[in-house]
Amino acid sequence: MTQSFTVLAVVPGTPTSVVATASSGQVSIAFVAPASSGGASITSYTVTSSPGAVTGSGSSSPIVVTGLTNGTAYTFTVAAINTAGTGPYSSASSAVTPDVTYALGDIGPGGGKVFYISGSGLRYEMAPKNWNDPTNASAVDPAMAWCNEKTNVTGALGTAIGTGAANTIAMDAACTSGAGQAAADYAGGSKTDWFLPSLSELNAMCNYSRTWTGTPSAAGCGGSQNSGFASGPYGFTTTGAGPTYGNYWMSNQYSDLYSPYQDFSDGRNPYYDDKFYVMRVRPVRSF
Repeated sequence: MTQSFTVLAVVPGTPTSVVATASSGQVSIAFVAPASSGGASITSYTVTSSPGAVTGSGSSSPIVVTGLTNGTAYTFTVAAINTAGTGPYSSASSAVTPDVTYALGDIGPGGGKVFYISGSGLRYEMAPKNWNDPTNASAVDPAMAWCNEKTNVTGALGTAIGTGAANTIAMDAACTSGAGQAAADYAGGSKTDWFLPSLSELNAMCNYSRTWTGTPSAAGCGGSQNSGFASGPYGFTTTGAGPTYGNYWMSNQYSDLYSPYQDFSDGRNPYYDDKFYVMRVRPVRSF
């Protein structure tokens, strides 16, 4: 007598090698299918985030999970599904953080123009030129002293990318008024981390504002002036005399008496002058 048997399916095995790749507000989850389908075809996969338990589903790898919060770190697990039910969830992926993708020239989270992106992804935005008088579209960068005192500002010596914020904190502590206080007090985009740029940060801003036919200099920014950019909301005043001649303070001091500045009208290597002298100020922030 011939007998037949029906083999009941069980839930699938566990997906492996889960890798998450983040972009703005979403993450793509890649994975390897389980070694066992449980005796029935896998019909779909479900992905779950931690935190938030935000889910996504699909029939194969990769699966995109949307509705995530930029700036929040997430891990993800994956489970396979067949007619018998949902199999065990995988081990969690490494944590990833969705974020807005910015390019040079975009408007940053603080309402500034993105003028520099480092190889490691550090981004800088600069305030508009009417930052000190935002209700007046024709206003330009204010001119003021670097510091109201001829004093050694301990800690305001950094010249590299990434040092302007610390310089400005030191200026804010040592001076009762001046460029550092003004930059630190700016709160564009409801951000409270604006600062006066260091030499390299200011030169990056100057390089962005000028038209280049060669490679920008590490110390100066001598490309041809881009008048179209200068006349826009994020341009620089580069005509006239005295402080209106395109002289902008940087946050690293030269000595007890002097601090350096960049002349945006010619883009040559930085000069330095008395801290009491009036120069223009443009806040920046990194993010």
